[in-house]
This record gives sequence, structure tokens and C-alpha cells, in this order.
Amino acid sequence: VSTNGRRANSFNYSRYIKEYLTNRDTVDQLYNKCKNFDVVSFDIFDTAILRKVEYPADIFDVVGIKLRSIEFSSARKKCEVKARESKFANRNSREITLDEIYEQMKSYDFGSDVQKIEISTEIDSVIAHPAIFELYKRLIEDNKIIVFTSDMYLPKYVIEEMLKRSGYARYNRIFLSNEYLKCKADGSLQKELKNCYKNKRVIHIGDSLTSDKLQTDEVGIQGEWFPDVRIKTREPYLNNLAGSIYRAVINNNLNTGLWIKDKFFTHGFRTGGILTVGYCKFIN
Repeated sequence: VSTNGRRANSFNYSRYIKEYLTNRDTVDQLYNKCKNFDVVSFDIFDTAILRKVEYPADIFDVVGIKLRSIEFSSARKKCEVKARESKFANRNSREITLDEIYEQMKSYDFGSDVQKIEISTEIDSVIAHPAIFELYKRLIEDNKIIVFTSDMYLPKYVIEEMLKRSGYARYNRIFLSNEYLKCKADGSLQKELKNCYKNKRVIHIGDSLTSDKLQTDEVGIQGEWFPDVRIKTREPYLNNLAGSIYRAVINNNLNTGLWIKDKFFTHGFRTGGILTVGYCKFIN
């Protein structure tokens, strides 16, 4: 408000702090549902673990920087599509492995040495989802059977290392689409889960409404939808790696559903803290 009592033109703060959020269960609510089941299955990416970049494909930009290659990210995306098309033509399945992707990558002169760099970058990029990890610890204390069920091209040993680094040390099995050539998207992977625990009560939790909830319910397993950390739109999309990392930091800290902070904390975390650190660095 200006000195003469009139409202001065200013930034629209009400829009700045507005958050769009689909209803999401709390850890306590999820726990109360899970305690009635023998087996609890978790989706892996965007559920049990988070990445330090906003979107999965942003990892390719990180690898490209390590390689000092401006074409890696584009080539990697194209080759994944080609690998899926080839797999579907030959085996009527689109579930591929990283090895199959890198067979296609040979045409761009990216070989096994680059594949190893991608794997190490993927492993270094993961952190535990704080809310899901809190739920996991409670279920472990209750001696529940814990499994992980995911559509993913990365090999099982890589997934195991990711889970280990994120703190998920105790679990019974991992159901990977590239091992079974079946996927959650059509419910076929959930059928494998169901057949493995025929005499058990099974519940599955994941971030995809279609795959983790609707398709899971369809095969006779209870599905619980736990929306991912991108559920809130806090910052404009920035089409670069710095923007991806920044938005991932915001999402992974403010959008998990574990902590509820007021608008002043949110502003400080998103903007005020960054400006303060930058100003202090400038003074120093």
C-alpha cells in the first residue's frame, strides 16, 4: 500500500503462494490401510525413491555433460524408442533392458563405457521419498512382507543398489518389467505379484493413477494412489538442467506430503534462502 493509502501495483502474492494439490493420504492414513495386509508392494521411481532432477530423462543431460557431448541426450531418447519398437516387432513386448538400448546406441558410437557412466549417474541421483520411507520403516517393524514392483529398463542389480543407497535394506522381492516382459501399465506385472503371493493379502502403492491404482484394482490387488512430488506447481518450467535441479530440490523437499510448512517457510525455501546465500557469497 502506498503512502497515500492507495494500493500500489505489486506482484500477485496470492498467485505466488497458490498450490494445486490432489488429495493425498498421510503416512498415518497409509499405514492404517497397510496394516491389514500381509504383503505391501511399492512402486520404485517417484514413489519409494526420488531423483535429484525433475524428470527421468533429465539424467541424460547430466550424462551428456560428463561426456562433453551435446548429442548424447537426444540420441539416448531416440534409441530407447527404437529399442521398444524393435522388441515389439520381435517379441510383441515393449519392455526393454538397458543393454538393448545400448545396442541401438552403437550407431551413435556410444558403447559400454558410456553405459557404465549412465548407470553410475542414475545410482548417484536417487534419494528416498521421506514419506514413503517413514511408512516403510513402520511396516518393517510390523514384519510385513515388503516387495517392489516397477516398470523399468535398468537391470536388477542397479535397482538393488539404488534401494540400498536410499535405505531400503530389507525386502522380499523385486518385480521388474524387463525381467518378466510384463508391465504395470496393462496389469500383467501385477498378476505376477498376485500369483507369487496367492494365499496372502496384497496391497500396492504407487504414483500412477492408471498403472498403480486402476490396473492394480483390476487384477484383484488393492491399489493405492500416492501422487508424486510434481503434484504441486510451484515454479515455472525452465527448459534447462539448472531449472530441473532447482525444481527437483523444491519438489523433493516441499511436495512429499510429510511436512506441512507455512507460506513464509515456503517463500524462504523457494526464493528468500537462495537470494540470501547468493548475497552472502557476493559480500564474501
